Amino acid sequence: MEFKLEQLSPSNLESIFNAAYIDAKVNEEETYCDLKVNYKTGVWADTSRHKLSFSYIASLDDSFDKERANHLVNALNEGLGLLNIYCLDKRDKEDLITLVFRYDHTVFNYLPINGKTLINLHRLFEQKIGESYRIYTKIKEEIAQSK
Repeated sequence: MEFKLEQLSPSNLESIFNAAYIDAKVNEEETYCDLKVNYKTGVWADTSRHKLSFSYIASLDDSFDKERANHLVNALNEGLGLLNIYCLDKRDKEDLITLVFRYDHTVFNYLPINGKTLINLHRLFEQKIGESYRIYTKIKEEIAQSK
């Protein structure tokens, strides 16, 4: 089945992903759909920007200060392509630096998107998150050696 971007409400996204056996649930504010396979990610249709957006939030451990976190972000953005990774200005509940992984897929007004494409985009996003661990490990080793 094919959809226009404006048809991809959080509840429609939930139905599409659940039909593909992906644990999906609309968040309380009904602004996006939470997905859970290997990571807890969010997906929503941003019709004003003509984008289908995926996000993942991760907290760094306490060995990362702002400078090291920025170094990691630069390495991730350089090494992963496709994704935009950035640090949030605020820290999480445990005062750890928080990173946001984001992928925006452009959907032109006149082009429909089908459920299979949505599933494949999510798989690609999760694959890129998984690949980030290799870069994270390398930066962690650099931090340990610098101490």
